[in-house]
Amino acid sequence: MAVAGAASIAVSSEPAIVMPTVRLGIDLGELDDEPEALYAYAHFAYVAAGAHAGDERTIARAIDRATRSRCVIGAHPGFEDRARFGRVELDLASEVLAKSVRKQCVTVREAAALAGREVRVMKLHGALYHRADRDAATAESALRGAIDALGEGLTVVAWPGRETARAAARLGCAVLREAFADRGARADGTLLARHEPGALLTERDAAVARAHEIIVAARADVLCVHGDNPSAVAIARAVRAMLDEAST
Repeated sequence: MAVAGAASIAVSSEPAIVMPTVRLGIDLGELDDEPEALYAYAHFAYVAAGAHAGDERTIARAIDRATRSRCVIGAHPGFEDRARFGRVELDLASEVLAKSVRKQCVTVREAAALAGREVRVMKLHGALYHRADRDAATAESALRGAIDALGEGLTVVAWPGRETARAAARLGCAVLREAFADRGARADGTLLARHEPGALLTERDAAVARAHEIIVAARADVLCVHGDNPSAVAIARAVRAMLDEAST
């Protein structure tokens, strides 16, 4: 059954995913020099699954840090294109894409199991995220791969009202609406392309202002901060403080 933000989702013995309070999710496990402080601010840690970034060592490290910080662990699969960080669309047959996403999610699931953790959350990365949002076939193939790896009780973090969220609902997944605290957007809400001026917000105050706007408009259940943002720590700290204050 799809959940648009008003339910509490129990994830076994994992930290509870509680809504409607807005949570902070951070894309993690992507950089060798990733600041450990990011995990202290994240409610959700989306762990790079080895395709666009990450390897066995960084996945294990991310899971250890997420466990110590009591983060919910999510798998973060993308296109297998490390040279371009998964930010360029690839044309893949449906079965090839599903197999790739499944493999990535299994990698994170098995690493988490070694730490006594479960992975019941998934968020697509980069160009795969955006292509799936536009294309129902891509969304369904990617989600079928994730469900095959992580189970039918999967929670999908996705942009609301687009193909990934629709496919997740059709496939019986819970859906958490995502918005981006550190990305610039057009008047219609679509994100600026990465090459456009203002696409990535690196000033803390600008990111906090965008996060506040999203919260006031009740547009999201989860806010995203990118772990590879050069100002990720400062932005995550400020956004988490704002969310904590709003929830008291």
